[in-house]
Amino acid sequence: MDLPVMPPVQPMLAKSVKGIPDPAKHGGLLFEPKWDGFRALVFRDGDEVELASRNTKPLTRYFPEVVEAVKASLPERCVVDGEIFVAIGDRLEFERLQERIHPADSRVQMLAEKTPAGFVAFDLLALGDESLVDQPFEVRRARLEEALAGVVPPIHLTRTTGDPAEAERWFSSFEGAGLDGVVAKPLGAPYTPNGRTMLKIKHERTADVVVAGYRLHKTSTPEHPLLGSLLLGLYADGRLQHIGVSASFTAKRRAELVEELQPLVCSDLSEHPWGEWSEWAIANPDRVPGTQSRWSAGKDLSFTPLRPERVVEVGYDHMEGNRFRHTAQFKRWRPDRDPESCGYEQLEEVVSYDLAEVLGGLSGSRGPGQDYAVGMSEPTTYDVVLLVEQPLSAEDAAQVRSLHGDVEDPVRYHVLLPVEDAAARVESAMGSIAASEVLASPALVMDSQDIAEVQRELLERARTDCDGCVSKLKGQGADVSGEVVSAEPIEALAAKVAEVRAAEAIILTRKHVIAEFFHVDWTSRARRKIGVPILHLLEHENFDEQSEHYGGEGVTGL
Repeated sequence: MDLPVMPPVQPMLAKSVKGIPDPAKHGGLLFEPKWDGFRALVFRDGDEVELASRNTKPLTRYFPEVVEAVKASLPERCVVDGEIFVAIGDRLEFERLQERIHPADSRVQMLAEKTPAGFVAFDLLALGDESLVDQPFEVRRARLEEALAGVVPPIHLTRTTGDPAEAERWFSSFEGAGLDGVVAKPLGAPYTPNGRTMLKIKHERTADVVVAGYRLHKTSTPEHPLLGSLLLGLYADGRLQHIGVSASFTAKRRAELVEELQPLVCSDLSEHPWGEWSEWAIANPDRVPGTQSRWSAGKDLSFTPLRPERVVEVGYDHMEGNRFRHTAQFKRWRPDRDPESCGYEQLEEVVSYDLAEVLGGLSGSRGPGQDYAVGMSEPTTYDVVLLVEQPLSAEDAAQVRSLHGDVEDPVRYHVLLPVEDAAARVESAMGSIAASEVLASPALVMDSQDIAEVQRELLERARTDCDGCVSKLKGQGADVSGEVVSAEPIEALAAKVAEVRAAEAIILTRKHVIAEFFHVDWTSRARRKIGVPILHLLEHENFDEQSEHYGGEGVTGL
């Protein structure tokens, strides 16, 4: 790649302002919709294409369909600034976009087909052999419109207006299509990497919410505890639902809040509104009900529950489903508010707006007969992934099914049964023999054909065991599929959870006491890697007898 502007390049940024600014005070402004996606710089030199994120990290491998669209629509040699987005129906869906950042290529390829992304362009840094970064935005925009006159979806050119009244209308109406506000760009400004020369106008709202707990800051110590974030909730149908967090405090205020909230600490989670999750929380000590995201895997999500007696006013921009899209800003305590009066009805209801209408105003938008459906919503199911080591008994299957008796959505199970690696198994066995100094005889050496035969036997046994698991669950009336996996078990589990967007995962280990000690690492690693609830089922046969032999104590149930 040899372009007049070469990566890495940090994109130009914007500073927040209140209200639509007056163009006359800034030497002229051009207004654009503020897209809610991944900021991306596109570098194209013939068949070479690179997509770079806001922090200059590569995005290319995660969006193969965008790379192909760039080759089909953008000029042969160019550097373009824009936003990658995913839309479902008539709205942008940021959560679906986040799913695309995945280590498994098979997952990336599947999502590229299932929920393909689009790219909306809004600035031009280079064209051919010419750098445009020193040109005023007015010139760059004109060159961009000329260069992208013939683009077709999923590549788009953002619409613009110089009319503040029109920008105000966009600000009010486009939010219903999932957009994030309005951006104002000075017509005379050059492209300034990492410089906040643009202006952004975002929605500002407030809500009175209940403080239901807190997490400690990453720098907190037992000697000097510091609050990291407040866990916030709103009531719906008599239940306190988690809605988000508030986290921006000075170090002094973090220490004060810990002390201030101590009288409200609820030592028994069963007395907390989220106490119905107490058994689940014990099985998942680093997970908190209502706060899960596959992007939080690896973070300590333990929290201190508080009696829900205090109300706080917070600022927020907009909602993503039934939660705050971003971290809420602490405004003030509301001692005059009754916590149970804090419900969702106080939130401003955004009028829906068809994304196609926003895109329809763009140069290079969809043409007659072209359907801009970048993904379709599917019927809701509650997907559960089971990682098992042996065929389920009828009792096991019944226990698994009983866990989901109260789930309203249809439950679908996905059984994974790992097949052992023959070479590793033989190596381990031979190592044990040598270690015990029994015999290191040539008669015990196994060649590649012997190992291949062992592998075939292990695979056949695993397939039979997997079929048995599926059969037992079907006998309980379950919707279930099964597969044998040769990948490392937790890697396979994580990939499957992501693929089906599972609501939870279950690890079912062998029914002997050693399994608990041997596979505790499975569960701990799964909790660090997978952002959904993890249950580890152990149902030991003759456990007390074995426990006595190994000097342990009995463990039952979950």
